[in-house]
Amino acid sequence: MLKSSIFAFVAASLICRCYSNEYKEYNFDVNTKCRVIGEEKDLELYENKKNPSVLSYSNFFFDIDGAGGHNLYTVEYCECYTETGNCRLATGFDKNDSITVGYSRAIIEFEMDKKDDIKNETYDSLFKKHQTEFNLPSNYKHNKDLDEIFFSNIYETTSSDGNTYIGEHAVYESVKDVIDKNYKFPIYYTVNKTEEGSIVRVDTKTTVKIGEFKVASIIECLSYYDGTQQVSKKNIYGREGFKINELDCTWGNQTYQMEQIESESNSDHIFQMNIIVLLFLISLCYVVTNI
Repeated sequence: MLKSSIFAFVAASLICRCYSNEYKEYNFDVNTKCRVIGEEKDLELYENKKNPSVLSYSNFFFDIDGAGGHNLYTVEYCECYTETGNCRLATGFDKNDSITVGYSRAIIEFEMDKKDDIKNETYDSLFKKHQTEFNLPSNYKHNKDLDEIFFSNIYETTSSDGNTYIGEHAVYESVKDVIDKNYKFPIYYTVNKTEEGSIVRVDTKTTVKIGEFKVASIIECLSYYDGTQQVSKKNIYGREGFKINELDCTWGNQTYQMEQIESESNSDHIFQMNIIVLLFLISLCYVVTNI
């Protein structure tokens, strides 16, 4: 706990500053495209061909103390919903050392705040609205295919003096702390994101905040060996008044889903082979009885 508190204090001291639409350049190394669920007319920004992204760096999204100590949760899967504007992430952490062997998963739902403010926005309207804020060359030609909306492990918090500060990643003392701290995660619109290998560079001069998320619920799934036995736990936390979807711990686990698909495919194949063998035996019996 002391280690976490000191880490959080040092991190906050180094990276927090007063909020501005223009933040320093970020070089993300994880770019996860979110699958869009629902009708496009409900939220035009969530187009299937223009999926929102979750960007993070240092290969993790959340930094949470959990089973076995400090856990860095990486993004495994993301879905965004046109009906609510919310996005849901599956994040995971595997630990295998001399002390603890096991894994932690956290399924996190981000609730869009003030969805009506951007409900009718399009990429064209956002560009027109914010064009004067962007530092663009005079010969710049807008190509909306390069536009993107994203959120990341950049977060905002309000201090006791009323000022809003921005940090580069949130550090929590527990999974429940993710709800209690009530950090805001800005939704950004950018017209100039470039990818160089595994690095995603965001040009701060052509990026603007258009909305924000708050963590509405988190489902924690733990499985680890405590030195004497295997322990499995599932904890669910949610913001007051938010209706939590009680999902299975396997939600968003692509490896598990592929195994299920392969298992079903193999079962179908075996069933089909059994039918063929059965038909062959029936036809053989028919031939024998008519000889």
